[in-house]
Amino acid sequence: MGLAIEDSPLTPKEAEKAKTHVQKAAAKQCLEIWTKQRNRVELDPLWGDEIEFPIVNLDVDSSRATMFMGQAQVIKQWEAEADHPDNPGILQWEWASYVVETTPVKPYMGLLSDLTNVEDNMRKRRELINRYLPAQTHAIPLCIFPRTGVADTWTSGPSNDPMCSQPRYKLIAKNVYTRSQGGSKTWLPIYRDSMTKTPFLDDNNLEEKRENHVCLDQQDIGRGSCSIQTTFQAANETEARWLHDQLISLGPCLLAMTAATPIWKGIMVDTDCRWQRYGDLVDDRNSIEKDCLPPRWIWNQSYLSTEQPPELYDPESLKPMDSSLHQYLVNGGMDHFLADHFASILSRDPLILTEADTRNLNSSETNLFETLYGYVWNHVRFKPPTSDKGPGWRVEFRPMEIQLTDFNNAAFAIFSFLLARAIIFFHFNFYIPIDLVNESGASCQKRDAVLQERFWFRRRD
Repeated sequence: MGLAIEDSPLTPKEAEKAKTHVQKAAAKQCLEIWTKQRNRVELDPLWGDEIEFPIVNLDVDSSRATMFMGQAQVIKQWEAEADHPDNPGILQWEWASYVVETTPVKPYMGLLSDLTNVEDNMRKRRELINRYLPAQTHAIPLCIFPRTGVADTWTSGPSNDPMCSQPRYKLIAKNVYTRSQGGSKTWLPIYRDSMTKTPFLDDNNLEEKRENHVCLDQQDIGRGSCSIQTTFQAANETEARWLHDQLISLGPCLLAMTAATPIWKGIMVDTDCRWQRYGDLVDDRNSIEKDCLPPRWIWNQSYLSTEQPPELYDPESLKPMDSSLHQYLVNGGMDHFLADHFASILSRDPLILTEADTRNLNSSETNLFETLYGYVWNHVRFKPPTSDKGPGWRVEFRPMEIQLTDFNNAAFAIFSFLLARAIIFFHFNFYIPIDLVNESGASCQKRDAVLQERFWFRRRD
């Protein structure tokens, strides 16, 4: 969730004063990156996955399960042994102190031997976390702990703070709360059966009541929701832009297929996904901005490929948009589709800035571009290479929820990779209007959407 913070952070007011200079500098860095990397070619179809594992303590004596806030001890112990030759994965910080993110040590190729190793590698990464945990405590592939946010204690462990100890995450939560003037609440309708109270009132929410709804009003609720994300390296920029566009309409379908969040605060709800709640957690818009700006966590709002149907191009729909940033990128050689994409993201107010950011405005660096670009979370992310030594042009597929078994997680990871390769090889065209993507995005979060809802998809001409 962005670069590490290595200097004193600016307050929201200080960031507001500095944002114009920072945005211009970020645009210069963006153009510098694109100019250097636009002809980059990487023929190896590298890919990988990221899985977030919650840590659960199962107290056999009391028959009680709690989230174990042992993230820091796990990662620090792993870092001391990270160079071990048999290490199956990389462990990383996540927003909740009871969640550890894992990735393979090195990317997979497209070989059959790599595909058959995905499930085993996921299992070994889970076991790697377990190695550093006390007895009766396990990394479990669970999208959300069902009792997160209930009135009684639902956590345990060496920490008493459910938020990650890294300054970056604490600052995100603080700035979102400050900028949004109190944070966002999520109201979810309950699932009704014959034993449900009528009317149902959320006893854990003392300030406001809404009949037959659960109120998610604390930032701790949802911070630890977990997903599986896959990233694919394309041969070049053109291929990456095409792949990015075709995955957009597929996102709602895959979210519905992997839906794994039917319970919040111990209550069965009438939705199946974490998507809306996580978006609310990082929604820093105030009441006025909500009428004119989309949230940071959102379904993609534009296509990138120059091969997109002309009737789908709608630059007026992209907000925010600083026309001077857009024009700067176009003057530097970018086509309008790509300039629209980057300028819209870089036009947003910075969610996090440090004093070092305001001093280091060098166009040959990448810090400001990565800081601004990394804090907008579309369901498909276009990832340009930021250095000559790192990976090439990539596309990250982000909507899928974590499943209960390594087999299922591996199945969806492999399926998404094979789908990406098929899109590239056969040049599949899945373009639909963006407003239909948004419509599918609303449908996919409903209960049993995979069987009961309909999703927009392009019919063959």
